[in-house]
Amino acid sequence: MINEIEERVIANILHKPSLLDSIDISINLFTEQVCKDILKLVLAVKPGERSFYSIYNELSITSNDYDSASFYAKLNSFYTRSVSEQTFYTDIELLKQNKIKDTLLANLATYHQYQTSANLDNLLTSIQNYQSFNDSDSGELTETITQITQNVEKGTTAGIKTNPKIEQRFKHFLVGSKLICIGARPGVGKTAFCLNLICSTLIHDPSVHIDFFSLEMNKSEILTRLMVMLSQVNSNVLTSGKALEDKNISKRISQATDILKQSKLRVYDSVTSLEGILAKIRKNAKLCAKNKYLAFVDYIGLVSVSSKRSLERYLQLGKITRELKICTNSLNIPIIVTSQLNRGIEFRQEKEPQLSDLRESGSIEQDCNAVAFLYRDSNNPNLVNFAVKKNREGPLGRISFNFTGDTLTFV
Repeated sequence: MINEIEERVIANILHKPSLLDSIDISINLFTEQVCKDILKLVLAVKPGERSFYSIYNELSITSNDYDSASFYAKLNSFYTRSVSEQTFYTDIELLKQNKIKDTLLANLATYHQYQTSANLDNLLTSIQNYQSFNDSDSGELTETITQITQNVEKGTTAGIKTNPKIEQRFKHFLVGSKLICIGARPGVGKTAFCLNLICSTLIHDPSVHIDFFSLEMNKSEILTRLMVMLSQVNSNVLTSGKALEDKNISKRISQATDILKQSKLRVYDSVTSLEGILAKIRKNAKLCAKNKYLAFVDYIGLVSVSSKRSLERYLQLGKITRELKICTNSLNIPIIVTSQLNRGIEFRQEKEPQLSDLRESGSIEQDCNAVAFLYRDSNNPNLVNFAVKKNREGPLGRISFNFTGDTLTFV
């Protein structure tokens, strides 16, 4: 059955190589060697130049790798098969499902033989991936209608509480299924702003699980910043031995430490791939109650994408935002990502960012539910504006924050 599906996929690709531009496909999805060899041949041809004849020509260049006569015959047999493009995407999903199942069984066998913590983590991740892939959506509306009715009766919408200013101006900003982007030029304070949101959430509801994926700073730097924000102690004082000599400062540091110890916050500074980030989010979010999970990715431009094909960065970014958006929908959770803005804004007279200033791709604007920008006031460097330029579920607008550099806080 699987061999037949693999051959059908390859036949479709040979008939219409441009199908590869619409999917992410790996040679590892296939078990039949001839299918792997043909796909390897196709991927060797540059995107946009692929045709059956260019693939045929590529074979003549790499013919030493194959038994030429028999391989030419096999290539022709695939090309002359009757195919239907309608089955292509379904077949790809079936191959992915089979790969996930095989990986699960392999990790189960490995853990059965070697019961190490690393092998257990691999097994649990495989189980989560299998469950996520096979979760069914019945399309039933009763539960959702009941929830909406209850919210209307109470006059509230369930969600995660965040900064009071944001809550007042953009109510229910962190409702599930939302992908939110916060963009800014370097040095404006994207990371500090996100950590301020985390502090607000921890203080309001310590039971919320928060995953922070830091691709610029290490775990120690992130925690030091959080300690500064929560204790309101200058970072220079915090890192000096003199801090403990002052009873008031020592008490504030102790209280901040307790908040962090009792929190459900996790900071990842070595998970940089899209696949790794999604695996962690799926694994952790599934263990949380509704409206008790929030993830941050800081920042999206540094997320790596593994692909057998060499993709332009804008295509990689499109895949990142698309997969994150699918994740928010499937798990009903909010995810906040940060993004840099194009340098061109610095040469404009009007410094307020626009959606077109998002760096590298329009996919951020397309896939995100909300897009907000941070930028400094031209007349007051301590004043930072938070401007929401896209908001599918609420109003647009701007809020001004006073930024205190000593304690890294936005108030």
